[in-house]
Amino acid sequence: MFVKRLVMNNLVVLVDDDSVTNVLNEKIIRNSGFLCDVVIVQDSKEALVFLSKNVAEDYDQAFIFLDYQMPNLNGIDILRHLDQNTIENSNIQLFFLTSSDKDALLVKINSNPRVSKVLTKPLTPMVVNSIFQAQHELL
Repeated sequence: MFVKRLVMNNLVVLVDDDSVTNVLNEKIIRNSGFLCDVVIVQDSKEALVFLSKNVAEDYDQAFIFLDYQMPNLNGIDILRHLDQNTIENSNIQLFFLTSSDKDALLVKINSNPRVSKVLTKPLTPMVVNSIFQAQHELL
């Protein structure tokens, strides 16, 4: 289990319309030992408003896990809006969550420099720990 040793103010935002996935992902993140606030946003339009407020400015690090397929706006729509309307913030890492294995989709998502990585749903303890461990090693 990875335990964040430095005292930092970290934020994890889970954006997914599936409540079961959100509960599972939140549990995995909390069980990782990483010290963070976890915010769950289930509606894509609500996520757009929440993320546009530059929520990460009050945190040392922010990790956003964004589902690709959601009603109203998909993850690419949200990403496009963020690219056009938010301040660049180096303390944000954005991870796309998808159950798709379509190569064209993955290339499109991975080509955006704001996206740290595309992950397959659901998150696993090993993936979460590797993300947080990599961040810890950068500090």
